[in-house]
Amino acid sequence: MYGNYQMLDCFSVLNVPTLIPINTNCNIYECDLNMCAIKSASTYPDCQMIPEMQWKIDPMYSSCCNLFIKDILELPLYTGSQENTFMYKNHPIRLVSLMGIVVKVEEKSQFFIYGVSVTSAQSLVDRMERWHLEQLTCLQVGDLIHLRGRLRMYRNAMQISVFSYGKVIDPTHSFEVTHMDSQITKYQRVYDVPFCTNSHLDKAMESRKRPKKSFKEHIHKSKNKNLAPQIVAVLKEAIKNLLHKGLIFKSKRMKGLHYLTLANKQLKKEVCHILKKDCQKKHYLNGCHFLHIYDTVINCDDFQCLTHVALKFAFKLFRARRSDSQFQ
Repeated sequence: MYGNYQMLDCFSVLNVPTLIPINTNCNIYECDLNMCAIKSASTYPDCQMIPEMQWKIDPMYSSCCNLFIKDILELPLYTGSQENTFMYKNHPIRLVSLMGIVVKVEEKSQFFIYGVSVTSAQSLVDRMERWHLEQLTCLQVGDLIHLRGRLRMYRNAMQISVFSYGKVIDPTHSFEVTHMDSQITKYQRVYDVPFCTNSHLDKAMESRKRPKKSFKEHIHKSKNKNLAPQIVAVLKEAIKNLLHKGLIFKSKRMKGLHYLTLANKQLKKEVCHILKKDCQKKHYLNGCHFLHIYDTVINCDDFQCLTHVALKFAFKLFRARRSDSQFQ
């Protein structure tokens, strides 16, 4: 994730004393999976899994979840089509929000390592590139920071690709206590409550899958059949209907080529030229007859196969566009 993030706006409702934003472009927080050997508490067989198509109606899918580090390390990876998605009970988890204290700053040849400890005694390791040093000079051991990022697996290790984090200046520790209280409340009211969908929504999603299944079955049955003659017959029937309605007309020069009446600018130019030329004659001062215009147009090489219906359709189109331009 890239870009800046105004974290102060996110916590203004919690009366935070001061929150200093730090700008970063791409920072990876690595969590060692061997740090916790406890059996995953996030696998709940009693919870019914919801389909992937309904994940977006779960608020935990698109929001930063404030989970404990222990639970984050135990999140099982979803093995479906959605990449880098983890499951807590039957909730899909992609984004997390954490708070911790910087306990280690180590300089390497290509990057800096920042160790972050949280209230659950677990720790995260942050590898910062050297060119981020100027932006991170305000981070020191003992600073309280808040971070948000996306979970992902890399080389059998869970990582948090951080898109925003900031240093929290809170001498009275009021914000840290408030954060812990809100975390417990979220567990009780949201995280530990299995996500359930309405019955009518399940029926709608099931009916949406039926055409897809029937289409796949039809393709599977007709896989060995030669569909070329059927396709040619359908195309010929469609062209016949379009010619009958005047939406297209044939080309005299090239066999099988058809022109679209709606988009043929040369036809409009030719009709306007005939009207300007013939309306100057005495017996056409009040206008030209349609058949006269049609006979003149089909004498041109490009419009010898033009039908009456196509020319009438073109006239209706010209009048509609002219009235629209006058109205505007």
